Amino acid sequence: MRRTFSALLVLWFAASLAQAQVPTSNVIYRVLKIKTPTNTGSAFTIEVDGKQYLITARHLLEGFGSEGDVDLWMEQRWSRVHVRAIYPAKESVDIAALDAGRPVTVTFPLEATAGGLTLGQQVYFLGFPFGLGVQGPAPPPGFGELPFLKSGIVSAMDDRDPEAGVLYLDGQNNPGFSGRPIVFWHSESRRFRVAGVVRGYRNEALPVLKKKNLDDPRAPAHNDLYTRANSGIVIGYDIRHIVDGIRPGFPHRPASAFVAAKEGRDSLGRSQMRKPAEQEIALRIILVGPPSGVVFCLQRGRADLASCKEALGEPLSFDFTLRVHGDRASGRPNLRGDFAQGPPAVRFVYVNSGTLAGQAGSCWTRRAKVPLAGITWELIEEALAKPGTVLEARIPGTAKDGGPVCASVALLGGEWRTSPG
Repeated sequence: MRRTFSALLVLWFAASLAQAQVPTSNVIYRVLKIKTPTNTGSAFTIEVDGKQYLITARHLLEGFGSEGDVDLWMEQRWSRVHVRAIYPAKESVDIAALDAGRPVTVTFPLEATAGGLTLGQQVYFLGFPFGLGVQGPAPPPGFGELPFLKSGIVSAMDDRDPEAGVLYLDGQNNPGFSGRPIVFWHSESRRFRVAGVVRGYRNEALPVLKKKNLDDPRAPAHNDLYTRANSGIVIGYDIRHIVDGIRPGFPHRPASAFVAAKEGRDSLGRSQMRKPAEQEIALRIILVGPPSGVVFCLQRGRADLASCKEALGEPLSFDFTLRVHGDRASGRPNLRGDFAQGPPAVRFVYVNSGTLAGQAGSCWTRRAKVPLAGITWELIEEALAKPGTVLEARIPGTAKDGGPVCASVALLGGEWRTSPG
């Protein structure tokens, strides 16, 4: 009897696997690599009222504004596409739509809605971790590479703010997945739906312990050292926010209130005077002589990574933007933005390397602090007076022990300077 029950159980399990639904071509062939002036990540397409739009993470468009060029990986090369950017009503919602004026992928049916998604349901997310992709057999014309497919379950759905619905997934995320679609099988329609867009993942700090203390849960971190660990919590936003933003007549904001001010509009498109407290500057950090084979990146906020690059014997350059708050009368420049770290008086930017830059298996876990204190009002005004100018700092890429640069670093040449973009 027991053997009969076991055999039936195996047959039932096998039948369940056979009926399991995995994303099909209407999902896979919509996902593309995207490269913006400051970041690289994932994007995908949806149709709204019969027109196709590229969807990606809003933070990949840092400093992009309302119109410009992006690069899409298509047919084994980067293809430049001019797009118009559309953003949700709430700036914290990390989704953006790009209107290329034409389809850039297949248009097989794929509904953009989280309707029918339930707690505990299996979901899939597709993208290009660390820029990786693979070639598939007989791809459609214009297609780039097959994305990596990952799965998880819906752990929580936070809809307390109707303008910022958050999806929390139990799954493993990696750098390069920002902007990827979150899809699920809708059993009633028997089709996949796009429920949301991945923003990133939550990290946790784990103490570095001596070997003798590994079994002691109360042991303090050795020399106050910590390593970053992926918590397995993937964070995304409900797709409805960008669908609403795309539809005519729905109020939506440009990349930030600052960008609107720079273009002579407020966040709802109304004319206004530019405020001196809302100025944006472009910055560049160049690592000179970084050790080959090590991945470096900028840290955005508390945990996110941006512009991950592997050192290959040449200097590495990282471009980003910050906002300048205040004016001369208010004192020294107060630099704000996703990449600004620390209190106003001692602002800095983190340059991560090794495992802190998402390089699995690296023997390095390091982070360098690049000071912003040397940026003066004179430098800011000089940069703003010449379109395309950036504020540039150069730092050594290698520490004295031969590993990647870490801790507080001194600028090569001792200062920030203006440089042509």
